[in-house]
Order: sequence, then C-alpha cells, then structure tokens
Amino acid sequence: MNGIDIGILVVIGISAAMGLVRGLMREVLSLAAWIAAFVMALALSGRLQVQFESYISDPSARFVAAFALIFIVTLILGGLVQWLVGKLVSSTGLTGMDRTLGLLFGGLRGAVLIIVVIVMLRPFSGTEPWWRHPS
Repeated sequence: MNGIDIGILVVIGISAAMGLVRGLMREVLSLAAWIAAFVMALALSGRLQVQFESYISDPSARFVAAFALIFIVTLILGGLVQWLVGKLVSSTGLTGMDRTLGLLFGGLRGAVLIIVVIVMLRPFSGTEPWWRHPS
C-alpha cells in the first residue's frame, strides 16, 4: 500500500465514521439541505438583490449578499428539520438501524468523493498512470 491508498482509506473511513455518529437520516437531510440551499440561492438571489439597492451600490456585491443570505437561511432551516427528524428517530427506537445505515451511507459517500477527485485529477496525471502502481 502506498500513500495514496492510505489517503483513500482515511477519507472513506472518516466519512463512514461521520455517518455512523450522525445516522442515515441526518446525513441524507444534511445533503438535501446543502443541495436545496444552493438551488434556492441560485433561483431567488436575483429577486432578493433588488431589496439591497439602497444599502449596497455594487450589483455584484448585492448578488453575493443575497445569495449568501438565502443560502445561510436555507441551511439553518435544514438544520432545524434535521434536529426534528433526529428527535423523531430517537423516540421510535430506530437509532441503531439509523446509525448502521449511516455508516454504509458515509462509506459510499467517501468512495464517491474519491472517485470524483480521481476523475477530476486524471487529465493532470500525464501519460503514465502512476497512481495505479504500488510503491
């Protein structure tokens, strides 16, 4: 095993451990909240930036402020939903199953993250695939 292999295992292990600690429901809702925050900010920041005209003169800065505000508010609301669902899962006694499935989800998320990084770095690796050979 070389350093890259160890790095891959560490990333997958940390992601799986986070999934175990947080549970499947919190992990899925967290991912959904981040996606929703990005989509909502993109969709609504153009409308909200008009409200900032008297406070911010630069149009780009107005857009960034509107985007950030929508993004943060959506993440906060998503966190509230995560907390409520977490309380519901705890009260039903499904905590063990939720955490076990969270472990699997976290491991899968870590593997997907590694795959995305490898695909993105592949054009920069040159003609010799050095990362395929053990040290």
